[in-house]
Amino acid sequence: MALALLLAALPFGGDQGLGKLLVREALVAGFFALVLYRMLPGRAGTLARAIAVTLSNRFFHLMGELSFSIYLIHLLVLQPVAAFVISEFGHELSAPLRFAIVVAVVLPTVTLLSWITYTLIEVPGQKAGRFVVQRFGRKTAPVLEGIKRSA
Repeated sequence: MALALLLAALPFGGDQGLGKLLVREALVAGFFALVLYRMLPGRAGTLARAIAVTLSNRFFHLMGELSFSIYLIHLLVLQPVAAFVISEFGHELSAPLRFAIVVAVVLPTVTLLSWITYTLIEVPGQKAGRFVVQRFGRKTAPVLEGIKRSA
């Protein structure tokens, strides 16, 4: 953890203020706390445990499964929607309202499209990959073969 905190303290790109340093350090410490919450004493461990349990529910598991599809699809939906909202309502609506409209359209659309591609492409592709590995993969691990020869 000490190494991660030191690396997070390294200055890179743009404005480097104390506030940004503290945010980076807090993020690193927070992620370590979520992973190692069983080792934290007292209230810190209780709080980290509650957050870890919340993040391990079915919704967040599904979002983790969909994350690659979301990553691939989000820009394909975001760019045209944002361009449309800006071109149609650019000067009539405030920036926060335009942002809210774009998020309200993009978030459910990307989630739905990601679920469809995950269900119809990723899961069958994973099954096909497992079949190919089981059918045509090596029967023994290469490391074990080297050990058997030297013995």
